Amino acid sequence: MFFSHSHASFSSTRAAEASGWGARRVLLLCGGAVLLLALALNFGRARAADFLPRLNIDLRETTVSGISSGAFMAVQLGVAHSASVKGVAATAGGPYFCAGEESWSGAAVEKVIARCMQGDPLFPSAPISEADQALMRNSSARWAAEGVIDPLEGLARQKIWIFHGYNDGVVKRQVTDALRDYYRAFVPEERLFYKTDLPAGHAQISAACPNPGAKPAAKKGAEGEKEPLSCQPCAVTGGAFINRCAFAGKTPRESVVYDTAGSSLQFFYGALKRADIKQMKGRVETFQQGYYTLRDGDEIDPHSISMAEEGYLYIPEACDKGETCRLHIAFHGCQQNADKIDMAFVRGAGYNEWAELNRIVVLYPQASASVMAPLNPNACWDWWGYNDTGDQRAGHYATQQGMQISAVWRMAQALAALKTAGDDDVEDFVPEGGAGADTAEADAADDAENAAATQTPVTPPQLAKAAKKIRVQPPAAKGVDSSSSQIALAWPKVEGAVSYRVYRWQLETPKDLEAEQTKEKDRAAKKAPKFELAPLTPEEGITELSFLDKGLAAGETYQYKIAAVDEEGKEFLPAKPLILKTAVEPPVCDPYFSLLQGRAVGADNEPTEALCP
Repeated sequence: MFFSHSHASFSSTRAAEASGWGARRVLLLCGGAVLLLALALNFGRARAADFLPRLNIDLRETTVSGISSGAFMAVQLGVAHSASVKGVAATAGGPYFCAGEESWSGAAVEKVIARCMQGDPLFPSAPISEADQALMRNSSARWAAEGVIDPLEGLARQKIWIFHGYNDGVVKRQVTDALRDYYRAFVPEERLFYKTDLPAGHAQISAACPNPGAKPAAKKGAEGEKEPLSCQPCAVTGGAFINRCAFAGKTPRESVVYDTAGSSLQFFYGALKRADIKQMKGRVETFQQGYYTLRDGDEIDPHSISMAEEGYLYIPEACDKGETCRLHIAFHGCQQNADKIDMAFVRGAGYNEWAELNRIVVLYPQASASVMAPLNPNACWDWWGYNDTGDQRAGHYATQQGMQISAVWRMAQALAALKTAGDDDVEDFVPEGGAGADTAEADAADDAENAAATQTPVTPPQLAKAAKKIRVQPPAAKGVDSSSSQIALAWPKVEGAVSYRVYRWQLETPKDLEAEQTKEKDRAAKKAPKFELAPLTPEEGITELSFLDKGLAAGETYQYKIAAVDEEGKEFLPAKPLILKTAVEPPVCDPYFSLLQGRAVGADNEPTEALCP
């Protein structure tokens, strides 16, 4: 999102009359006036005094996510540092270097909005063409060869999670389709999850939200204050852009709440446990972003590159005590910075609840609004080149040398710079940047070790017999998400297992499902049809803790068994299958959203209340 959701001081009548440059200039002036007022009110705010803490973090386990401009930023960081980033989650974002040749200094932002958002009638949609895709792919290859981003081989090891709600009229479905197509050039299909079947608006979809209309829940902050969580119904766009999507469960009293954070993190890391409010013993810490915003090795004012003075960090209790932890970087969208919505994104995006019990530190960098150079009145992350000036070529912002990408990666490196005894009086660690070569070499060594481990000769699978003879606790697999053609599975690590095999079969009728669920002893021999388990993984299995099944039929039911394999090739199989269903195809929907009016409109730019069901 870019100049999104201008303020209510403009009536819908005046907004409807505005057009062309007049409307855009009004929008800029409006954003500028509000920003100057905000800066005046915040001038006396105390400056954060702290460096980031040094924690025991394995950077090779880093994942990133983002919503809207944050999704563009997550993709940029994931491509630039693919040797270290193992997973990227993008909600309502577009492909890498989507701004293309128009990105230099942000000068042609109207063209960029038209191509890379496509939802505002004031900026007539310009499709992302094959020529645009070729430019993105070729630029990626050229920059990798030049060393300003990591080698593209790193992308093939990543897992990619993409979400688009079909009531999103800010960033249209065509844009997220283009993101999927960009990744298809580098990432295997079985590592690329894409969900489009929920009626969500343009928002972070969170399970940490209270019920719409209910009294907001509150969470205790780092300094003892309480911040209400903000959320809206699933299909709405606006507010803090944090929505709750709930659907009917198996009983009238049950409801299923979609969980973006849980879905993506488990796709990256395997089955995880979500903490309830009583288990949340970690803390939110504020730090000084200015220590990590550098130009030519010298510290610069973060506002000069449209970043806020303060950033935030969620540290689980175990990570605070020195246990080895992973890092997740969560990028907010436009108008979701703390100066605009306080701590609603930091506390309500849904990541902290999954981080607490799974040793995941969550970094929340903060963009800031600016009306001078760079021009960024709504605190968007730089995905169209507003920080690129002078002799910097188009796309500089999307490389490791980009001002915001380099600053955030210094934060990641600083978090992973574990303190050693006796250095407490030494100035805190501020890295100069880099491509993460050390982690890439370590990752390559781990890959070689895992490959050697999985070359152990294995025996043909004897499914039922192996399960009976071994008598061990099977992996507790679960379905973490589904689309109309994919099902994502995850399971916890099984002690002693060297790999895992995934088996699937499909239930064709309700009677088949009923027969499979019965516990009668003669069920298999007399009543239920027999199914041949179809192996989805290689004979040697896989070493990861999640799996994406693809090419499935919409609205169909499938069964799975996840076998843990020991070093002798014996399988540990659960007694019961995991029964899951694909989503139905989303309805045909063509929403639009006026950035000037801050509301849903039709293709004619007239206000509308219509939403797709």
